[in-house]
Amino acid sequence: MAVNIVGFESLSITATAVGFSSIPNAAVSFYGRLETADIRVRHDGSDASSTTGVLVRAEEWIGLEGNELKAGSFIRDGSTSATLQGHFYSVPLLEVIV
Repeated sequence: MAVNIVGFESLSITATAVGFSSIPNAAVSFYGRLETADIRVRHDGSDASSTTGVLVRAEEWIGLEGNELKAGSFIRDGSTSATLQGHFYSVPLLEVIV
């Protein structure tokens, strides 16, 4: 799927909450796959913690769009760090995953 890709991210998710390192100006959405370990995610501008946030299991896909790109916060759920790899797109998620 090479349509409307405007960037790529390989985000290391450790014991400290992190967000995307660099969001392209044209990005409207992100779609990527979680590797190695489970994580917790928040999209409301607050940092995820080891006990707070939506649990996402390793090997699941994560889709974010709009304000979630800047507000997204990720942290590992156990003792193993994870990696989130995916692309930024200049179109909404529904156009990416359909």
